[in-house]
This record gives sequence, structure tokens and C-alpha cells, in this order.
Amino acid sequence: MSKRLCAVFAVILFAGALNYAAAANDKPQTWKGVVTMLCAAAPAGASSAASTTGDTCRLTLVTSSDKKVYVLDPQARMTKYATKTVTITGTLSGAAKIKMATNNGVVEASTIQVASVTPTSGS
Repeated sequence: MSKRLCAVFAVILFAGALNYAAAANDKPQTWKGVVTMLCAAAPAGASSAASTTGDTCRLTLVTSSDKKVYVLDPQARMTKYATKTVTITGTLSGAAKIKMATNNGVVEASTIQVASVTPTSGS
């Protein structure tokens, strides 16, 4: 009986730790950069034309400080900020990273669930 009780307690403790770790990723963060359109990188062996057609292009944020790329969600809300410098507050999605094609090669991009967007003055 006590072994079962210890096992149940251990599972509950482990689940609580996972929940705490997940909550830490849900904390809003802030990024500053330029909203731009990038297309998903073509899979290995596919033609480059395949990567620029259909639903593979996304509005992204390229940060000014470290030049990282983030896919912005929801996309429809971001269209009016295309080519503008903005400050975005939101949370990183737990979804898999998306490979995006840039002038400097292929980069992996995380997705930001956007809570608010503030245009930088002068942009």
C-alpha cells in the first residue's frame, strides 16, 4: 500500500513540475523588429518554385537585435504592419519550428502568439 501511495505522490509531483515549466513558457515576452513576408524553405529535393506557391509564405518578425525570425500568429492581424518596425508582445508557441528561406539561407523560426502590436514611431 505504501509503495502505491509513494508512486502516486511521485506522479503528482512530476505532473506539477511539468505544469510549472509549461506556465513559465506562457509568460508574455516582448520583441522589436520589422514585419516582413518570408516563404517556407522547400523540402530537400523539391524545386525552389514549390516553396513560393500556395500557403507557404508567412508574415514574420525579424528582430533588430539578434536577427532571429519569428512567424506571427494570427496572420490576418499583421497585414497592416508589413514592412514596419514594431514592438510585439506575446508568447512563444510550443509548435515545431518552421524552416523559412531568407537571403542568408534557411533559418528555423518559432511562432509568436501575438497579444499586442505597437508600431515604432517614424516607421
